[in-house]
Amino acid sequence: MSIEDEYKLGREFLESVDKELATLDDTFVNQYLTDLGNYLGEFQDKKPFALTFYVAKENQLNAFAGPAGHIFIYSGLINIMDEVDELASVVSHEIGHVSRRHLSRQAEQGQLASIGVIAGMLAGALIGGDAGEALMIGSYAAGTQAMLSYSRDDEREADQLGFKKAYLAGFRPDAFVDALSKLQQGQWGVNQTPAYLLTHPVDSERMANLTAMSRIYPEPEKSDEAERFRRLYPLFRTIVRAQSTDPKDAERYFSSEMEKTPDSGIAHFGLAMALQNKGEYDSAMDEYNIALNIMDEKASVLIYMGETYLMKGQTKEAIGAFEKSLAIDKKDKVALYLLAMSYQDAEEYSKAIEIYDRLALMAPVKNDVFYNLGLCQGRENILGPAHYNFGRYYKRIGDMENADFHFKKAGELAGSDQELQDKIRKETEEMKSEKQPVQPPVQGG
Repeated sequence: MSIEDEYKLGREFLESVDKELATLDDTFVNQYLTDLGNYLGEFQDKKPFALTFYVAKENQLNAFAGPAGHIFIYSGLINIMDEVDELASVVSHEIGHVSRRHLSRQAEQGQLASIGVIAGMLAGALIGGDAGEALMIGSYAAGTQAMLSYSRDDEREADQLGFKKAYLAGFRPDAFVDALSKLQQGQWGVNQTPAYLLTHPVDSERMANLTAMSRIYPEPEKSDEAERFRRLYPLFRTIVRAQSTDPKDAERYFSSEMEKTPDSGIAHFGLAMALQNKGEYDSAMDEYNIALNIMDEKASVLIYMGETYLMKGQTKEAIGAFEKSLAIDKKDKVALYLLAMSYQDAEEYSKAIEIYDRLALMAPVKNDVFYNLGLCQGRENILGPAHYNFGRYYKRIGDMENADFHFKKAGELAGSDQELQDKIRKETEEMKSEKQPVQPPVQGG
C-alpha cells in the first residue's frame, strides 16, 4: 500500500471513528499528549507520517494506532497508568507500529474491498466493544477481524522499537511490562478482556521476552523533557479524569481524594473542574483559588481559572488570568491561544492577530488558529492575508474547493506583495501534489 493510499485510508478511517468515538476537547490535554508523542517520535529512524494524537473519551482500557499515524489513547487506560513512563511506553509501542507501517501491511490483505470498507473494518477492530461492533460491516468484516490484529512478528518488532525509543527518550525501560501487567489484571473472562489485548495479544512468552528485555537496559540518562512530562503528568491525568467522567461522579471521586489528603492541591483542582462542568462556577473558583495557593503548576491553574471566567462572561477577568499565566511561562501555547480568543471576543482584533501570528509559527499548529487569524484580519480589513489564512485552514481540513477559492482570492488581493504571493504559490503547489496529510480539526494549542 503506497503512502498516498494510506493517507486516503486514514481519512476514511477518521470519518468512521468519528461516528462512534468521542474525543476529549481539552487544549492542555491535547497539547500534553501531542508533545509527549512527538517527543517520542523524534527517536524513530523511520517517519512515514506526521503523528497525530487523540484522547478518546471512553472508560475502556484501549489504545491504537490507526492508518497514516493517527494514534488514539483511551481515558480509561490513562486513568490506570500511575506514571507517565507507563503511558510513554504504550505510546512508543504504538509509534513503532506506525514507523514500520504494520497496519497497512495487515490492511493490504483486504484490498478486494474498497478503502472505505477497509477503513470501517479497521475502525471496528481497533475501537472494540459495542461501538466497534457497530462499525463492523456484516459477516465479511467479522470474518476478517482476526486478520486485522497484529501478528506476533509485528508485536515483537513494535516491542523492541518501543522499548528502545522510550529508553532513549529518558523513560524507564521496564515501564511497558508494568503497563501490560495492569491491563492483564482486568482480564477476568472473554467478555472482560481489555480491548487493547484483543488487537495486541499478550501471552506468557511475550511477557517473558519483555521482562528479559527490560533487564538488559540500565537506568536511562536523565532527560529534561522526560522530567517535564513527569512533573506535569498528575495534572494531565487529573484533567483527563475530570473531563471524561460524569461531573457528579468526578465530584465524588475528588471529594474522596480530599478526605484522604486535605492539603492535596491536585484534588482541589480536580474538584474545581468537576464543579465547573456542573455549572457551579463560583464554587469552582473557590477550589481553583485553594489549588493556586498549594500547587507548583500555578500557570496551568490560572488558565483554567481564566476559562471559568469566560464561562461566566467575564472576559476582562479572563484576560487578566491568562496574562498572569503567561507572565510565568510566556511560551505556553494553551494560554496564548485562549488569550487570543479572549481578545477576539472583546473585539481587540489587532492584539488577537499578534498572538495568532505567533501561534502560527509554533508547530504543531491548531487548525483554528488559521481560521481565527483570517477572521481577525478580515475585521481589520487586511484582506489578502485574511484569505490566505482561510485557505490554509480549509487545506488542512481537506476542503480543497474552499482552499482553492481563498488562495485565488488572496492572490488577487496580494498585488505586488511578493512575499505573500510566494506563500500562496507554495500552498497551492502542495495542494496539487496531493501528498499532504489532512490535519485533524482539533489538536494542540
